Parts: sequence; C-alpha cells; structure tokens
Amino acid sequence: MTCPRRFGFTLSLSLLTATSLAAAALKPGDAPPPMQVDDLAPAPKGFRLQVTDDIAEPFQPATPPTSEDATRRTARTWYMAGEVHSHRREIAKAIECYKKAVALDPSAILVYGPLIGHLHDEGEPEEAKKYAFEAAERDPRGLRFVWILAGANLRQPEVAIELLEKGLTLKTVQPGTADYLTMQRDLGTLYRSKQNFEESAKRFEVVFQAYKAPDKLSATEKERVFKEPGKMLEEFGEVFLAAKKPDLAVEAFTAASNLVQGSKAVHSYNLALVFRETGKPEEALKQLDEYFNAQLQNKGRAAYDLLKELLKELKRSDEFLSRLEDLRKKDPQNPGLRYYVAEQYAELKEFAKAEALFTEGQTDVRDPRALVGLIPVYAGMKNTEKLLETVSKAYAVVPQSDSEELLNQLEPEMKSLAMRLKSEIEDLGKNVEAMDSLVALGRKLSEGEDPKIDFVQAYLLGRITAGAKRTPDAIFFYELAISMRNDPPGALYRELAQHLMDEENYKEAIRVLNGALKHESDALKDERWTFQYFLSFAYEFSGETQEALRVIRDAQANEPRNPQVRLQEGWVFSHSEQWDEAIKIYTAVLKDFARDKRTKDSARFSLSNAYTQKGDKAKGEEVLEEVLKEDPDNTQANNDLAYLWSEQGKNLEKSRAMVEKALKAEPENPAYLDTLGWVLYQIGDYEAALKPLLTASEMPRGQDPTIYDHLGDIYDKLNKKEEATKAWSKGLELEEKKVRQDKKMLDKLRKKLGK
Repeated sequence: MTCPRRFGFTLSLSLLTATSLAAAALKPGDAPPPMQVDDLAPAPKGFRLQVTDDIAEPFQPATPPTSEDATRRTARTWYMAGEVHSHRREIAKAIECYKKAVALDPSAILVYGPLIGHLHDEGEPEEAKKYAFEAAERDPRGLRFVWILAGANLRQPEVAIELLEKGLTLKTVQPGTADYLTMQRDLGTLYRSKQNFEESAKRFEVVFQAYKAPDKLSATEKERVFKEPGKMLEEFGEVFLAAKKPDLAVEAFTAASNLVQGSKAVHSYNLALVFRETGKPEEALKQLDEYFNAQLQNKGRAAYDLLKELLKELKRSDEFLSRLEDLRKKDPQNPGLRYYVAEQYAELKEFAKAEALFTEGQTDVRDPRALVGLIPVYAGMKNTEKLLETVSKAYAVVPQSDSEELLNQLEPEMKSLAMRLKSEIEDLGKNVEAMDSLVALGRKLSEGEDPKIDFVQAYLLGRITAGAKRTPDAIFFYELAISMRNDPPGALYRELAQHLMDEENYKEAIRVLNGALKHESDALKDERWTFQYFLSFAYEFSGETQEALRVIRDAQANEPRNPQVRLQEGWVFSHSEQWDEAIKIYTAVLKDFARDKRTKDSARFSLSNAYTQKGDKAKGEEVLEEVLKEDPDNTQANNDLAYLWSEQGKNLEKSRAMVEKALKAEPENPAYLDTLGWVLYQIGDYEAALKPLLTASEMPRGQDPTIYDHLGDIYDKLNKKEEATKAWSKGLELEEKKVRQDKKMLDKLRKKLGK
C-alpha cells in the first residue's frame, strides 16, 4: 500500500514481505505455535548430511532467549499471518492478525502500517487514527502514519487539520524539530485552503522564523521543511498580507526575491500588493509598472486585475484599456495578455474585436482560456452554432466541480478559469434568447438516423437546461446523451434524477432511476445501490413509503456493510413519522458502526431528532450531550442542542454561545441562522433576532416553513403585523406544497393567520 505524494514528500507503507507456510494455515482465532527453542526436537545422534561432515549438534545460542524474545517471535508470526490474509484479500482476518501482532509487540512500529491502511480503507477511520497516534507516540517513525491519514483526508480539510493539530501535541514532536516545523507548514497550507488566513499566518510564521535561523536543522532536514523555498516564501508573504501583517509580508517577499527567477520584477509585484493593502495606490502602481516592464507572465491575469483595481481606486479607470493595449504592443508574444484584452472588448460589447483577439484567425481554437472567453462573445453575436461548439469544447478541457475544496487544489490560474466557465454557463442559463436558440439547435442536430450532435454537446445541453430549470429540455438532452453510450456514466442518471427531485417531479425521477436499474451495462450494475439510494428518496417524497423501504432494503442485501444504505432506512421511517421504527434502525447502526465516527455522528443526530419528534426531548438532549462530551466543538451538535434548549426556553445564554460557535464554522447555514434568531427571540432581543432570520429566509436552502414561522413571530413582537402576516403566509404556502405535510405546523400557521 502506498500513499500518494502529499505535503511535499512521498511516504510508503511497504513493509516486510516474508511469509510463512505455517502462518498461512492460521486463522485469527487460533493460537500460533509458541516457537520456543527448547521445544525443538534434538537432531538425531550421529546425523550427517555428508560423510565428511561433523556430527550435528543442537544449536545452543550464546545468550539464552528470554520470554520477551519469544513474545516478539509470536508477534512476527501473527504479522506474517496477516500478510498472507491480506494477500488473499481476506481483510477482516488480516486486520485481526495485525492487531494481535501489535498488541504483543507494540515497539514494532512498521507493523502498524498495513493495519492502519486496512482500517482506513474499510471505513474505520477512528480506529485507524487510534493506531496511528499510538505508533507516533512510541516512536518518531510512527509520525508517517499520521501524515498518511492526513493526506488521505485532503478532501476533508477539517479532518486533516485535526490529525496534524493533535500530532503537534505528541511528546515525540518537539518544537523546532523538522517534524514539528513540517507539521506547522502543512497546517498553514490546510488553513489557507479554507481561507482561514489568520490561523494560516500563525503556522507559517513559525516556519518563517525557523527559515531565518535554521542552524538547528541538518541540510537534509532543511531540504525537507523548506521545500521549494522561493515558492514557499511567496506563499507565506501572500498569507501574511491577507492576515493583515504587511511588515511580515514584505520580509517574506524580500526573502523570496533572492530565490525566484525574475526576482526583482516579482518583488515589485509583491510590493505593489503590500502598498495597495496599506492604502498607498500610487506607490503600488509604480511597483506594478516595474513588474510589467520586465514582460514577465508569472502572475498571469492577477497582475492585470490588480492594475484595474488600482486605477479604479485612483479614479483613472478610463486609462485601463489603453494601458493594456500599450502593454500588448510591447509584449506581443503574451497570449494571456491578449486574451485579457479580448475580455475587456467583450465586456464593452465590441464582439468582433474580441473574437479576432481570441482566435487570431484560427478556425479550431484549442486554448481553454480562449474557449472560455469566446462564450459570451458568441452569445452576444447570436452565433448559436459557434456558441454550442465553443462551450462544449471548453467544458471538455476545463476541470469542473461543485466542491470548493476540490477547486482549491487546482493551480490558481486553472481554478480561476474553472470558476469563470461555471459563471459563463450560469449566465447562459439566464439568457432566454440564447437558451431558446441552443435548445432549438440541439434538437435539430439530434434529428434523423444520423444525428449531428455529439455526446458532450448533448450532455452539456442537459446540464445547462437543468440549471435553467427547463425540465422537459433537460430530460430530452440527458436521455439523448444516455442513449449515445452503451455504458452511460452513472452520473447522467444521478444528475437528472437530482434535478427532478429538486423540482419536486418525483414521478419522473422514479422513472429515470428505475431506467438505470434496468440497464444492461455492467458499470451501471456496479452502481446499483447508489440508484436505489436516490430512488428511496424519490419514492418517500412522493408518499410511497413501502416502495422506498423495499428498494433500500434491496440495496442493504447487496451492500450489508454500507452505512449509507443502513442510515437511509432510518431516514425513510423518520420522514414517514414512524419514530419507533426509526429509533430501532439508528440504534442498530450505532452498534454496528461504533468505530466509524462519521456514521456514528450521523446516526446520533438522526436518533436525537427521532426522540425529539416522538416527544421525548430529554432523550434527544441526552444523545447530543453525549456527542459534545466526546467532541465539544462538533458544529451540528452545538446547533441542535442550542435549538432544543431554545424551544424550551432554557439555558439560553449557553445556547447563544453554542450556536455562535456553530455559525463561526458555517456562517451561511440557514438552519444555524434560524437557531440563532430563535435563541435571541427567546431571550427577548427581537431586533437582534430579525437579522439572522431574514438572512436565512433569503437563501435557497432557507425556504423552510419553520424559518418563516419564526420570522413571522419576530415581526409580530416588533408590532409589524403586515410583515408578520406575509411571513406566516409564506410558511403556510411552503408547508402546503409538501407531499407529506406537518399537521402541527399547518394548524399553528393557520391559527396565526386566523384561518
């Protein structure tokens, strides 16, 4: 098992590979042979392999083996048995053997490797962490396992941060050492990816101070900690600047300038950033001109964006385009600058000039920067054929993801391009004339026995029309794309079904997902449980609870160790208000997945809600308090318990602190904003309560009857009767649209409205 390159270095879990035929026959429950030297049968008296050999005598070691030696040999036997089971893919047996080996000889640090790897891969992250920290606590070599787990969780930066933060507290990690500094550097990078510049700067400053006084580190350690120092120092400077530490930023940028190619000009650019941040736009512009005079392309479009911002601050925006044209004349071989100038002409609706700069006379444009830039140009020129061709080509070459964490892993230029493409596609969806033309063209190209539309174009039109909420067109193009592949990607079915459920068109979602289940593709058969998982939502939302239970239980039969399908059965019971059945399911999941923190937390939140809805609020509180006892900073537990208490009008100041902690982690979560508003309402601070409720009600995920019910109550207390009526009416409208309505909520809102 190898770990991919993470945090600037490569780690490997390759360990001993020797195996034993005797070990191969062992089962996890068997006791291995004791392998004591005294138990070996003596060689026969007078035995010789050859006539000239001396008579064989039993081996007598100079130092008799101790009981500790025997224990270590037994541990190695268990380890080799684990290797055999691992090779056979008998993972559960391998894990048990490795655990026995570690229990017998905890000092054999490398033996932890395969155990931790298997536990992580088998969905036992908490146990993997336990063994990783046990190894790291015993021996500095064990730290590699903490790093490997952090690297495996880069898509969940919170988990990676938690691992490295805990790593810093280990007695084997002393301040000032290479391990300590590397952990601080990696934490700084993780915090930066979450835009937490204050924490990032704190970590980077520790490393920066060590860089300035590195005498305590060997040459090898310096190379490890200060990998690519020029780039590293520039990143430090950028973070220090974002964290409002300009003096430290200048110091880091200056250090970087001694190492980076084109250092003087790059340093000028960095100083321009500092001057702008400190309110000196004139000085910033002078430094930026120094960078431009060197005709470097290091900073890409960020440098031109900075020029635009500085001229705007100086009230000289009218100079911007002429300055860009002057730069282009001096640097004609700079395609990035040419594309940037073309974008400015596109914004001015001078589409012919923009097209000429993007294409330079080429009929087959391939540069992704030009492709993205041409989308608004062809939309503005109403050239539908070119628009469809261009947006399809752009979509095929520019990474796309709805995950901000994944986008943050891209190089800055590519991330910017990906975000621009997403924005251009969203703008297309809002352009009714362009959408009408694209849909008409797409349908025309799909006609006949030999359609002229390709797969990417059909899929892209499906996505765009879904985003524009043109559901019949989305169904047509998604299903057209599906029909064009013998093995269609499962994502096509999932995306279309998700759109249909978002539009509350559950019957169509059911039809689409059942189509995926009936498809002959082997690849789709491997995804069967995911379609059943989505299908259970569609059936339940449409009021067909028994069908929802049938499909999710079928998924469980094929995926008995999949926690999602187990939890989903509980959700179906909860949504259909069968609280006792839901409680049974969540309790069973807690027992069966006790070592999987994520599943355990999900089950406990759902269990708490089930108890609360059943009327047993004390039990609901007890479950959440158990979560907070283990994890005091758990965001959802802080919010949920605060809401439960606020509903009962108790522990209100404590509730306020808890929900504020939750909102610090997720400031745009409408449920958490609702909790804060309701806590403030119960305290009696109605003016303060209004703001978070209004913010929540304006969010797409805030269209919830409870939020509008609370908002109406606050307006009522503020003696704003008309606004209160509007809020309650909106809440009633949302509740009445539901397939399965909450009778208590309906009665409450109708009573407030006098109906």
